[in-house]
Amino acid sequence: MPISRAFQGVRKKKEMCFMRKVFITLSSIDDVKVFVNEINLLPCDADLVSGRYTVDAKSIMGIFSLDLSKPIELDIHSDDDAACDAFLKKIASFVTSESVSYTHLTLPTIR
Repeated sequence: MPISRAFQGVRKKKEMCFMRKVFITLSSIDDVKVFVNEINLLPCDADLVSGRYTVDAKSIMGIFSLDLSKPIELDIHSDDDAACDAFLKKIASFVTSESVSYTHLTLPTIR
C-alpha cells in the first residue's frame, strides 16, 4: 500500500508550542522533592539542562544525576502559557534567573 493511501483520512492540526527557559537552584534533597512534586502536576513536558546533559525534569533519578552545585536550566515546553506562569509562581523560591525570550514552534499533530 502506498504511504499516501495509508495516511488518507488522517487530519493534521497545527498547534503552537512555547518553550520558556529559567535557571533554578536545587540546593538540598528536600528542594528536589518539592520541585519534583510540583513539576509532576504540570500538564506539559519539561527538561533540565546542566552542561551537556539533559534529563526529564519530572524524573527524580535524572535530577540527582546532575551537578546540583550550580544553577540548572529548566526548559518548559508548553502550549498553555497560563499554566506555565502559575507553575513558575509555585517554584519562585528555586528560580535564580528567568530568560525573557520565548521560542515559538508550530508543530503538526496527527489526530
